[in-house]
Amino acid sequence: MNANKILENAIHKFGLSYRSIVSVKKIGRTIADLNAHEKIEKSDILEALSYRRRQLFYFTAS
Repeated sequence: MNANKILENAIHKFGLSYRSIVSVKKIGRTIADLNAHEKIEKSDILEALSYRRRQLFYFTAS
């Protein structure tokens, strides 16, 4: 499964808005840059989504 497919699954599973999708992509790109990846890899998107899920949990738990 590639990074695009993982993001597509997350969009449907979590009901991400367009703004959230753009944010996850930007964070994924930053993570890829820090890891010296030329392209955004599966692990980069998964890490970006892990930060997003924490934010969603934090705001819904408050």
